[in-house]
Amino acid sequence: MSKSLIYPGLGAKGYTLISTRSNAKGTIFKLEPQKRLFICPVCKSTEVTTRGSVDRTLKTLSIGKREDVYLDIKIPRLHCHSCGKLRYMDTNISEPRKSYTYQLADYVSLLSQVATLNDIVFLTGLSWYKVNDITKDFLTKKYSKPDLRNLTRISIYEISTHKDHKYLTVVINADTGQPIYVGKGKSASSLDGFWTLLGKRRAQRIQAVAIDMGKAYISAVKERLPHADIVFDHFHLIKP
Repeated sequence: MSKSLIYPGLGAKGYTLISTRSNAKGTIFKLEPQKRLFICPVCKSTEVTTRGSVDRTLKTLSIGKREDVYLDIKIPRLHCHSCGKLRYMDTNISEPRKSYTYQLADYVSLLSQVATLNDIVFLTGLSWYKVNDITKDFLTKKYSKPDLRNLTRISIYEISTHKDHKYLTVVINADTGQPIYVGKGKSASSLDGFWTLLGKRRAQRIQAVAIDMGKAYISAVKERLPHADIVFDHFHLIKP
């Protein structure tokens, strides 16, 4: 198979294709890393020698029809002459101790924005637990450090997460729609973490806050943002 397919299709740049085989499991590409990938993962030195290896099988994106595709990779253990450490080579294809490639994880992350977990399980062949883990990692990376630099207007509302009336308090950027904070419950104290995240200087920049008519949120906003306009959303004003 040509490099033009292996490299961009499987994200395996720097590897040599040794063989291809198919079985009941799917299509399996056997790859070996080229010496230019032999870099110490600790100090990034190229002054290394190999001390054994380990075989890893990684699930990756399907090619063409929906058929499972795997990469069999021999990963060398490297002894670094610069720092003295003995470590396995970074594959540049997947995270350590993961059984799927970066490309497959990126595909799952993309699908998670438009599809259910069960749909993604069907499309990728991954287990529900792996799809859930990838999705949680994606959401953590995307939302764990929200951009608050130009935050001037926010919305605060509650959502119910279970049938037994367990609630979360959600704060979003009213201009971009991006979630910036989630707290447990729906009391004034549910916002304590948000005030800490916001800080006093950024709090002074908040011009308006959209909330429902619950007393807890109203009192919290009046205490922390006395200068900001409070806006009640249209739904809560007109509902019977």
